[in-house]
Amino acid sequence: MPPAGGDPPIPDVPVPKLCYTLVILSMTGNLLDIQTIFASDNEEAIILSKMLTGNNAFELWLGVQRVMYFTGTMH
Repeated sequence: MPPAGGDPPIPDVPVPKLCYTLVILSMTGNLLDIQTIFASDNEEAIILSKMLTGNNAFELWLGVQRVMYFTGTMH
């Protein structure tokens, strides 16, 4: 029972995750791997993609929409 005069506690409800397709590319643009990642928004998906690919080239897709094309970093 909630305390007198207070609002009942709100249960922690997880935020639904979006399903992204991560296409990992070689330096010449050839397909290396395809992975599925789950993130709450595009920004989180981009950060995860950069971490998973080690800042190498990739494309990030949400359904049929390309969210980002990253050419990689120069070393």
